[in-house]
Amino acid sequence: MKSYTVEQYIKAGCPEMEHQNMMAVHGLTGGKVCDTGCHAFDSGKCPAYKKLVAVKLQVKAPKYKNTNRDFASSNVHFIAACEKASINPTQRQASKYRNGKGAAFKAERKQS
Repeated sequence: MKSYTVEQYIKAGCPEMEHQNMMAVHGLTGGKVCDTGCHAFDSGKCPAYKKLVAVKLQVKAPKYKNTNRDFASSNVHFIAACEKASINPTQRQASKYRNGKGAAFKAERKQS
């Protein structure tokens, strides 16, 4: 069995966690209270145990990163810098601009 924190047991509704001696059992068993120190476990029929086991970690999709292509077509500062440098706002130039290099970046810095 996986070990759980006291907070996880309480959120799952474990009635035994209200007793101080179960807190000690939690510490002694390394967070594996259900199958080692709880009489309500009853071979896995405890509702709190079922909630603990049913919880699955959900992996969130990474946030959308603005690509260089999107950046080249939508960033007004980059487009203005490209116009000052007399170059087209391309994906390659966007990459250089974002890394502090390239003609557009240098043209923008000369103005400042």
